[in-house]
Amino acid sequence: MTSVTNYKNEFQLNIIALALLLAGSILLFISLENTTDAQAWEYGLWWYPFILLSFSISFYLSSLLDFLFSYSKQNKLIYFSKNMLKFFGDHSYEIFLSHSIIFSLNFWFLDILNTNQFFMVLNQGNCLLYIILFGISLALAYLMKKIINTQLYKKKIVEIK
Repeated sequence: MTSVTNYKNEFQLNIIALALLLAGSILLFISLENTTDAQAWEYGLWWYPFILLSFSISFYLSSLLDFLFSYSKQNKLIYFSKNMLKFFGDHSYEIFLSHSIIFSLNFWFLDILNTNQFFMVLNQGNCLLYIILFGISLALAYLMKKIINTQLYKKKIVEIK
């Protein structure tokens, strides 16, 4: 009985995701065709359709990844990407926090050097800078997670329920 219920719920989720995908796509097309850039920025008309699109994109992307990861034992690239996505999922909050720290320090540093135009234009030099900053923020996120897990939880500073 549970498998029938799961199929029914999955069918309902597919219908909801498809309806949101169609509604968001239509609203995005309408807002892009019938508004000027100034109106879209002033009223935020570019962002509202993505509220509808985000669930269906996430739903279909996770279904695709679930299908691909079912073959993860056979393909080492899929197995690596599965572990990489698991790392990003396990450390997502710490990555968010470390990105804000690292990139705000980067803005401050570039502001001191008066090279704001360097940061705004994507070229080979600052692409390398972005890769380095991303690596630093990943390392900082990993350290933050390690400190939280080892220091706070094991010393009972924070109680886990």
